[in-house]
Amino acid sequence: MNDHTEAATLQLPEGHAVELARETLGRDLLEALIMEIRLMPDVWEKLGQEAQDDVLDRLRNRVRDLTRQAVGLIVSSERTVLAATVESVTFKDGIKATLKIAKTARGRHDLADQKGADVVVVIADPGEYLQGMDAVRGEDEQLTLQGIDKATGEIIARVQAADAQGGADAQFDERLRKARGGEK
Repeated sequence: MNDHTEAATLQLPEGHAVELARETLGRDLLEALIMEIRLMPDVWEKLGQEAQDDVLDRLRNRVRDLTRQAVGLIVSSERTVLAATVESVTFKDGIKATLKIAKTARGRHDLADQKGADVVVVIADPGEYLQGMDAVRGEDEQLTLQGIDKATGEIIARVQAADAQGGADAQFDERLRKARGGEK
């Protein structure tokens, strides 16, 4: 987590809700993706690269949020969890770490109650599970058109092969000749 606002976004449910969230996390992710698909202004292939990138940005944000929640659920095991930004670490007579936690974070009072007590610090970086997401981009419109041209060429080649073998019907042969500009 890079900044204080990101640290504040990790909101884990309490008690039995943690178990429910664990059970429904996959469904929540799938529903978020389906919602984005439904909100698309057109089918993927008809969207320009900029529109595709907008959809991908929204999907990336949703996946990032749900992944953070998932990592929090996995490491919490119904313990008090506080998302924090590590502000500094010093190595002198042991190791001292300074953490920045949102003022409204759930569990802040539990942390205050632990002053002077031994605690276990678990480092879980949701970013480990998000690598490569930024590399996903919309399709270049020129590449898509080239792909269509290639596919069209392959179809024409197959039709020509079928035509040469006498496999196409007379109406199709006539349409094909007209499409070729009257050539046989």
